[in-house]
Amino acid sequence: MALQWLLIVVGLLFLAVLAVNHFVRASPAAMARILRNFVVALIVMIALLLIVTGRLPWQSLVAVLFLPVVNYLFGRATGGAGWRNPEPGQSSEVTTKFLRMSLDHDSGTLDGTVLQGSFAERKLTSMSLDELRALAAEVSSDADSLNVLAAYLDRTHGATWRETMDDAGGSRATAPSGT
Repeated sequence: MALQWLLIVVGLLFLAVLAVNHFVRASPAAMARILRNFVVALIVMIALLLIVTGRLPWQSLVAVLFLPVVNYLFGRATGGAGWRNPEPGQSSEVTTKFLRMSLDHDSGTLDGTVLQGSFAERKLTSMSLDELRALAAEVSSDADSLNVLAAYLDRTHGATWRETMDDAGGSRATAPSGT
């Protein structure tokens, strides 16, 4: 009996580690979709539990299961998307002295173009980590550009890029944490 509980606990810990790992790496759009599906599944399971125990009439399950149909019809009637992701294809853009960054809201993809300096007209995705570190040292005079670049580096390379920032001529104190 104790071995069964141990296996259950180890299995739950393994699932928790997988969930945290997925949470850290997932895009905001994917997290919203997962959370929405989890909430719907939780509502259905609670409704089933209440129906099986006799605390809720079975007709309530029909109402709960009918919610996605109502959402679809409501979205079609208003021309909107109901509870689904609104207006796909949106993106945000930020321009600083040295960089023009864009974020695709659907995929969570972040990319940018260098506007001036020795890397002018280059896409950040086409640059190596050493080139990006050199760019960080080059844009360190502009706090906005450095903040945007640091956010890009944090997202694409994690915290490892900061460890060798001193070697590239920058300083850890001048490289802010990404937001």
